[in-house]
Amino acid sequence: MNINFERTDFTHRASLSSKEEIAVEKMDVDHFYEIITFSKHFSQKEFIKTLTQEFTEFYRLKNLPSPFHVLIIGIGNDSHTADSFGPKVVKKIHVNAHLADFDIHIKGNKISALEPGVLGETGIETRRIIESVAEEIDPDLVILIDSLVTDHVEDLAHTIVLTDEGLTPGSGLKGLNCEINENTLKKPILTIGLATALEIVLPKEKEGTIPYLMSPSSIDTFVMEISSLIAKSLDISLSHK
Repeated sequence: MNINFERTDFTHRASLSSKEEIAVEKMDVDHFYEIITFSKHFSQKEFIKTLTQEFTEFYRLKNLPSPFHVLIIGIGNDSHTADSFGPKVVKKIHVNAHLADFDIHIKGNKISALEPGVLGETGIETRRIIESVAEEIDPDLVILIDSLVTDHVEDLAHTIVLTDEGLTPGSGLKGLNCEINENTLKKPILTIGLATALEIVLPKEKEGTIPYLMSPSSIDTFVMEISSLIAKSLDISLSHK
């Protein structure tokens, strides 16, 4: 995906050092829009602490009820590593919404999860699937998790974007899906994007240009590691009412 508003350029200006392996930049005064950058040898403990704090701050800013019901959606294609970030996070989330049907006490907030697949596999626009589920279960918050395409090599595999602006699935691949945002779902939205692919535009011999997407050779290990850390951060942040 690409972030779906005018500022698609998310080059970070944070400087990382051995003492500051993770940096958070707040990029917009009118919207929740943060860039989290991390060095190659970052501390997993600090990463989880930082993400947990940012998620918790977002819940507070949105004035959600206590407890609240969240629907976490992993967008992407689990068959393609660079696009599998969303599905991999969802698979690691500790869902508990179904426990209420068995009269089991839920600690913290109510968590549902969905992996809607991609248009090429389902034949259904991702937004339509998400809208249908959201309408049926009526969550207080929707969290969208997706891989992010960047045209800045320094951001690749080092950047996470948090925003309340929503997204357009497949936009990084010039897909045909419709936009998913607070207006379309009628719910507060938190979008979590991880830069996993670099867009390179090469000139064609005759006319126009050809866009290519490239990922580092270690992308499978990287996505697996970060998806586990994001899932753990979300679980911790949602464990308290």
